Amino acid sequence: MSFCGWDYLLRLIGCCRGFFEKSLLSALFETGGRVSEVIETGISCFEFHAHSDIVVMRLMPPNKRWRRDKKMGKTVYENIL
Repeated sequence: MSFCGWDYLLRLIGCCRGFFEKSLLSALFETGGRVSEVIETGISCFEFHAHSDIVVMRLMPPNKRWRRDKKMGKTVYENIL
């Protein structure tokens, strides 16, 4: 898969019904996080005063990850929910 393009992304944001939906789409796009990961972030994950024009998100909780299984000799998916 590849990037859908700025035109599509801007049209999608234009369809949002409010600030929450726009913020959610922005957070998903900017962080690359999954919906469940972005929604689970708490206020402590955000820095509102790090920069004057942006909000910085740190320590987003991962819901799944890949790990190296030494016994199998390959990378495996691990759901950590």
